[in-house]
Amino acid sequence: MKFAQTMKERATKLQKRVVLPEGCDARVVVAARQIVDEKIASKVTLLGTPSEVTKRAQEAGIALDAIEIIDPATSPLREAYAQEYYT
Repeated sequence: MKFAQTMKERATKLQKRVVLPEGCDARVVVAARQIVDEKIASKVTLLGTPSEVTKRAQEAGIALDAIEIIDPATSPLREAYAQEYYT
């Protein structure tokens, strides 16, 4: 558990943005909430269809305030993301 705690402490100090894929998975939504609540990152983004992410959050009883949702399929930055990924 020491590794996980060390990584958590480093992330908290750095205050970077965390982007979590699989935003339609309830476990990922719970993790996003934990990151926000524990102030581990400056910003948290979930990738997925907004309606599906919201549905999973509601089913899990998780509030999505302070969590950004981006749908990669419809994002205006989709092409830029693809170029960055493949270059």
